Amino acid sequence: MCRKYVLISIKPQYATQIKKGNKTVELRKVVPKVCKGDTIVIYESAPIGKITSYFKVEEIITTAPEILWQLVGEQTMVSKDTFDNYFKGRTLANGIRIGEIVSLKNPKKLGVIKKKYAPQSYYYITKEEFYKINNENWVYKLTIV
Repeated sequence: MCRKYVLISIKPQYATQIKKGNKTVELRKVVPKVCKGDTIVIYESAPIGKITSYFKVEEIITTAPEILWQLVGEQTMVSKDTFDNYFKGRTLANGIRIGEIVSLKNPKKLGVIKKKYAPQSYYYITKEEFYKINNENWVYKLTIV
């Protein structure tokens, strides 16, 4: 089991669609090294500028752009033109299938994890940083490994 936490920047209109459950696949040119069950933390870019939610990774799909569109196009909440422009010139395209979604009761600024800048694509965060982001939602459990 991987147990990674990754912070990614997403435009507010797409983050909203994820939180509503309409967008079930997030597109990425470069995908973090994550496994099923890992956590993707969403930083909504301007004008929101806060960490607003997170989701569990259900699956990573990496294939040719035209095949990815056939597999998950309708689940991405983007038009075919937007999809084609995003992956233009690329031989591989990535989709992160979204599992369980949690919206934060109190969205957080990046400063809560001592970051000054949002990730251009993504960056890994520690379990402790994730707990700081998710403190009001977190139920502490003792796990014996």
